[in-house]
Amino acid sequence: MVDTGSYSIIDEPRPSRLRRFAANPFWVILSGMVLVQLQPLSLLWFGFNGIALGSPTRRRELVWIVAGLLVVAGFEALLSPRLAPALLSWTTIELYLPYLPYLSILRTAAVLAVLTRLYLFQIGPYHRHRYLAALPT
Repeated sequence: MVDTGSYSIIDEPRPSRLRRFAANPFWVILSGMVLVQLQPLSLLWFGFNGIALGSPTRRRELVWIVAGLLVVAGFEALLSPRLAPALLSWTTIELYLPYLPYLSILRTAAVLAVLTRLYLFQIGPYHRHRYLAALPT
């Protein structure tokens, strides 16, 4: 027998046990913008938030989070004074030394692009989560 009393909307958040911990994605992206050194934690917070919201785009969000963490790790390895000599020759390091400030700007821009994409993935499910939480049961 088919239950005709229930329905499912594709972009509706799935109920989660962690839903009480769901945060507004605005605060998550703001933490990544203000606390630049803690951007990997903001990326992980987006991952937790997607799971807590029961976001329908959770898998795509996780792919973006992994990509963001790889960008952070790659730039940290490239800009680190300890790791750079192991990865590059000294002539290459001397060649790109004047461009180090621009590389750090590029790192920040790349991570902010990932954070913005994650924000856009989560803001819709967050508003639907808030709306459904406000409905009387």
